[in-house]
Amino acid sequence: MSSAKEILKWSLTLGREPQTFLGARWVRWALDRAPASKKRLWAFRLLSLSPHYFLDRDWAENRSIPESEYFEKASAEWLASRETYFNAVLEERLSDARTVLDYGCGPGFLAVILAKRFDRVQALDISSGALECARVLNSADNLEYVLADAEGIASIADASVDAIVSLAVVQHLSREVYEKMLEVCHRKLKSGGRLALHVQLNEGDWKTEDTWKEDRSVKGKLKYNYGLHNFGRPESEHLAMANAAGLVEVKVDPLSPLFPNGFEDIGEQHLLTAVKP
Repeated sequence: MSSAKEILKWSLTLGREPQTFLGARWVRWALDRAPASKKRLWAFRLLSLSPHYFLDRDWAENRSIPESEYFEKASAEWLASRETYFNAVLEERLSDARTVLDYGCGPGFLAVILAKRFDRVQALDISSGALECARVLNSADNLEYVLADAEGIASIADASVDAIVSLAVVQHLSREVYEKMLEVCHRKLKSGGRLALHVQLNEGDWKTEDTWKEDRSVKGKLKYNYGLHNFGRPESEHLAMANAAGLVEVKVDPLSPLFPNGFEDIGEQHLLTAVKP
């Protein structure tokens, strides 16, 4: 797909807030009106309009597969990926948790894995459309999807969750938003509750937020404005921000030892863990 078509497609799905792909009102309207037998297919179609979910049938190996078959294949791969991440990274760290919050859940593929292991899971995201797709694709009786606006965050009781996890989210957040996220995490965790955030350091090709902002090229500005940037931060910055939010026992560890055979690009990145005192 040409860049112009991609930008038009992404623009049509944007909500009013920055990076709220699938936040446009028509997205929920379209899914609400899809016949019950087609809701799952329409949820996948809507997700394919976002640049964050990598559902692209234009790739040569996908063109010959029927649409519904391709989406179900992608869904199975997505679930398997999140299960791999849970088993390698989260299971041991959250062994004593009963209530878990998935921060930045997107269409819910990690959240529904968590729901199989814990008594209650709440899943936050800024995109109303992504949450609607999640309710269609990845529902469970003990899983609640919550819009990450002021009202939604307030609906989660303070000091009510044993653990908070996040995957492939922090890299898209400005420092200001990241600080707010850490403050919310501190507020919602019980005393002794644990935080496990997948994070990136400013190594290799990972550029810092300041570097992204300094890129005044058309491509650079479009990527920044459409949330296609990936911020890398020094380990010291992650540690300082988590400590400033009131968290303790803050560590940033590489994920590579947990994936000796590699695991997408996640295996090359890091995990921030912390505890609420």
